[in-house]
Amino acid sequence: MSATVATSEGASAPEETTDDGASATPRATDPGGAVPHRLRDLDRRGRLVAALCGLLLLVPVGASVGRAVASGWLPSNDDALIVLQARDSLTTDPPLVGQPSTSERMTDGLDVRHPGAIEFHLLAVPVRVLGPTWGTLLTAGAIAAASVLLTAWVAFRRAGPGAGLVAAVLLSGVMWSAGLAVLSDPLSSNVGGFPLLAGTALAWALWCGDRRLWPVAALVWSFTIQQHLAIFGIAGLVAAWGVAGAVATTIVHRRRVGELAAAARWGAASVAVALVCWAAPLADQVAGSGNLGKLLQLGGHADRPTLGVARGLRVGARTLSAPPILTTRFLADDEVAALDLMDPMATTERVGVAVGLALVAAAVVVAVVRRRDRPDGAARLALAATAVVVVAGGILTAVNVPSTLEARRINFFRWVWVAAVASWGTVVWSAVGLARARVRAQGGGAPWLRPAAVAAALVVVSGAVLATATHDGPGDRRRDHEIFAFEQETLDQLEERLPEDRPVRVGATGLMALISAAPAIAAGLEDRGWEVWVSPTQAVGYGPERAREPTEGEVEVVLASGLGEVPETDGELLASARLDPDDLLWDEDRIVSRLDLDPDRPPG
Repeated sequence: MSATVATSEGASAPEETTDDGASATPRATDPGGAVPHRLRDLDRRGRLVAALCGLLLLVPVGASVGRAVASGWLPSNDDALIVLQARDSLTTDPPLVGQPSTSERMTDGLDVRHPGAIEFHLLAVPVRVLGPTWGTLLTAGAIAAASVLLTAWVAFRRAGPGAGLVAAVLLSGVMWSAGLAVLSDPLSSNVGGFPLLAGTALAWALWCGDRRLWPVAALVWSFTIQQHLAIFGIAGLVAAWGVAGAVATTIVHRRRVGELAAAARWGAASVAVALVCWAAPLADQVAGSGNLGKLLQLGGHADRPTLGVARGLRVGARTLSAPPILTTRFLADDEVAALDLMDPMATTERVGVAVGLALVAAAVVVAVVRRRDRPDGAARLALAATAVVVVAGGILTAVNVPSTLEARRINFFRWVWVAAVASWGTVVWSAVGLARARVRAQGGGAPWLRPAAVAAALVVVSGAVLATATHDGPGDRRRDHEIFAFEQETLDQLEERLPEDRPVRVGATGLMALISAAPAIAAGLEDRGWEVWVSPTQAVGYGPERAREPTEGEVEVVLASGLGEVPETDGELLASARLDPDDLLWDEDRIVSRLDLDPDRPPG
């Protein structure tokens, strides 16, 4: 149909039609000239399909939370330290920066923490109200769920129902490939993965001229960048790419009536959002540890050992390989999956990479050639360019990952799923566009083709999310799951025996006790109302307000772990656990907890 209506800015927009051919309410265009799609403009069948896709994409997140609760999950290891920081967010001395990093091991003692404390502040109220288990899991799950739904919605908004459905298929593949546990994991090196995906979709939308999403993008980018040094670079690049898109589309359409005024309003809102998100790190830079400045110094340490160009290129190439990594599980189930990404390629892998590269290159060419032939040509080209930026940025990130034992963890490479989605999204969109053009050239095709395609997509999404929700592999289990029962028993015993009016010192002997169990007991005791102290050497992780020298009158809880014999400590035995020798945690197979109630224990 060729009818037009006046927009709010004096321009005119075509009457929009849905993929089903049904007429939709005409509305104003974005600065880029494209009409954003709205869920309320879909017909009844379209709204039903959209709702079903949204519900299906939530299934793995709900299963992740449920599986964690069923396993007896409680914050342990770094998760417990995150909970303690979240509790501090509602005090007069809130955290301003993120968790400690391992930068000291790679530089001359440069102590850099992860950029921001935004996750701690988001967790503060849920942890206080719902407790450390439910508050943490539900918040982490909500972050992943919101990111997934936002990504699918942005695809729909910018490219229509068909693109939204393709996005749902790709997202279901991401959840399958990434594993169940990460969907409600609060760990800083994991929790930014799905927000990075949403942030990339938003960057693409800004290149499409969608200025109403500027403040949303500022929020998502800020959260992602602050999580971890491993994601800082690629998330910052995605944000810069999105900002460039917002500026470019504004300049191109600056002569449209009201364009600059509208851009100023949305730009001011975005800056305000960003300032709120970065208030704590900026305050630390001005009057605290100067962490942001240290982070910039860290980037200047060119002599630190890194993975190098060859490994970085292999990781990047594998994100484009056919079949896509979204169809595999090895990245979730293999404890050293990142090594597989970096290893030299076998002949079959080279063929897969060659096929994938050829398809992606062809999709980019199609996007360039047809950018003016179709109303969504600019959006196709913007997605292709975004895919190139993410892949290039990911390779640069991989090249600069420190060459340490931690580099084998997939946590450092959460961007690979984002690169795969952007690249294969470009391929599928181009393929569907070419197929649709051919069908139309031949007279429109059979009327059953569209419903059949929608049904096939829903079947794929349903199968992927159900497989994710029911799979039981290493990537679906929680870190430290072997000692959850031990930690819970220790906390229950302490609640019965501890005096309410005395501080509790938590100490540890052995790697598993020090890294995993002690933080869990400290977080659990604080949740139950006790004042918790630790050794001054633990101030970096627990916070300086909990780090104190021993004093008379305190109560001491000691966790001890080891391989075989466990070191003897003072106090009454509370709980003990032996681990499966085939599944050792921190290379130790035994852990015990003891309570020392002696009020006259001398300091030292």
